[in-house]
Amino acid sequence: ELARTAALPLETDDKLAREVASVLEPTVKVGRSIFLGRCALCHGSEALGDGRMSPRLNPKPVNLTMSRAPGSYVKTVITMGGGAVGRSPRMPPWGGNLTDSEIASVILFLNTFRPPQEEHPAPLSSKSSAKEGAGIFMDYCSGCHGEDGRGEGPAAQSLASKPTNLTLSRMPDGYMRTLIGEGSASVGRSPNMPPWKDTLTPVQIDSVIKHINTLRPPIK
Repeated sequence: ELARTAALPLETDDKLAREVASVLEPTVKVGRSIFLGRCALCHGSEALGDGRMSPRLNPKPVNLTMSRAPGSYVKTVITMGGGAVGRSPRMPPWGGNLTDSEIASVILFLNTFRPPQEEHPAPLSSKSSAKEGAGIFMDYCSGCHGEDGRGEGPAAQSLASKPTNLTLSRMPDGYMRTLIGEGSASVGRSPNMPPWKDTLTPVQIDSVIKHINTLRPPIK
């Protein structure tokens, strides 16, 4: 039996290994191993965004210790890559290389660095409206993100990192609420996005989110 197993083609061995990995219970230990082997080069061994490749990248890798993105969104970014969700194309898609269990393990490991995440935040205020949000977006956001939200506003070219293409974004409403209110630096992203909580009311911020949701695909 050992001889027969040893004679199996390498691709068969790899397939069997992946089938086993796909049903394993996610663990922090497995996630740490995968992160150090595949992610630390850019994000750094402690997820601070300071890996050996980071000085060569623009925009810089996210400081994951500050990220408040819920696990569902992190899974989407890891699986589909940054470019697929309107973020940096420097982040490759790992869905074809890692199993769901392995990705879940990476997220468990990342959660040991970052603050607790809210998977089911409060719904958007019933007093908010996409129509009001469109006007606010035009006044405060279109200069960088563009009138259509594609990240091509008149100020975009002067920024070190290009504004997010919101038409591709799959950020959950709760995460966008934090991002808009507290600014992008507060969640480990580009410092170009200022905090708006002292300028816009919570209802106005929710209105902006409702408008952005008319520009992008449904969020799952």
